[in-house]
Amino acid sequence: MDLGLTGRVALVTGGSRGIGRATALALAAEGASVMIAARGEAKLAETAGEIAARARIHKTKVSRAVARMEERRFLTRTRDTADRRREALRLTKQGEAAYRDLRAVAREYDAALLDGFSAQEAALLRQMLRRLARPLDGRGAA
Repeated sequence: MDLGLTGRVALVTGGSRGIGRATALALAAEGASVMIAARGEAKLAETAGEIAARARIHKTKVSRAVARMEERRFLTRTRDTADRRREALRLTKQGEAAYRDLRAVAREYDAALLDGFSAQEAALLRQMLRRLARPLDGRGAA
């Protein structure tokens, strides 16, 4: 399926597991450049690696995107002393503010998508999406 996402950029919050992870992987598979944010650093790094591998994003493209975000003072990067090919990225206060703004927009969009659904229907939809995401998380079928 071609959703026309090639060249588009997507930010997925909660992107290291569950529905967020499944969404990030699906967007990457459709050609979008995906940025993920999450609280768990280890799982986040694992998911980021999987997205890059699945999306076949060239490392120079990722490097340029990180450099632009660093120039805009949205993040800082620290090289991993054990593996100099890896860097830990951390949001700055400015980056956190941008993230909060984007998160608010995402929540509004989520609310608009669910408009017209009852609370029970919305809960059922979320439950079904979680079940669909399980195979992508390596947890097997529901």
